[in-house]
Amino acid sequence: MSTLIGCGAAGSAPEAVAEGPRETPENAETVAVDPFIGAEAHVSSPEVRLLGIDEAQVRVRVQVAREEFDRERGLMFRRHLDADAGMLFVFEQMEPLSFWMENTFIPLDVLFIDGEGRIVGIVTDTVPLTQDLIEVDAPSQYVLEVNAGFVRRHGIEAGSQVELIGVSLPAGAP
Repeated sequence: MSTLIGCGAAGSAPEAVAEGPRETPENAETVAVDPFIGAEAHVSSPEVRLLGIDEAQVRVRVQVAREEFDRERGLMFRRHLDADAGMLFVFEQMEPLSFWMENTFIPLDVLFIDGEGRIVGIVTDTVPLTQDLIEVDAPSQYVLEVNAGFVRRHGIEAGSQVELIGVSLPAGAP
């Protein structure tokens, strides 16, 4: 069974155009409500760290899409994504995942990541505003969307490890 995640669902329309991620200082802290306990806590901005060319660490500030509504909406209707920003989709378990670009204006690189933090597949230079399926031949638990060209520019490859920083993981995740 495969889960289809749209960066837009057929027939859906936004109430307002969403803004892209806001610029924040590197060590900025935000006050967040922990969805599991409802308590406020100071947390660093969530980020994904990847190993690129020559083992150089690449950091991506991420907006986390954990809830079904957020995963379905993804980066739809946005016209800009900062060079060091992306969206991280978090799922409760590993499974085959499929995405599409309907209502998504930004060409993206899509990285599929397993529950152990290993990139199991990459689809580069997606075509905006299509319902073409974006998927790989391996189950994933996380998917990272970044601007098209990011993977090539930083030398990211399938098999590379990633580290999720400041991201609440599903129960049982390492």
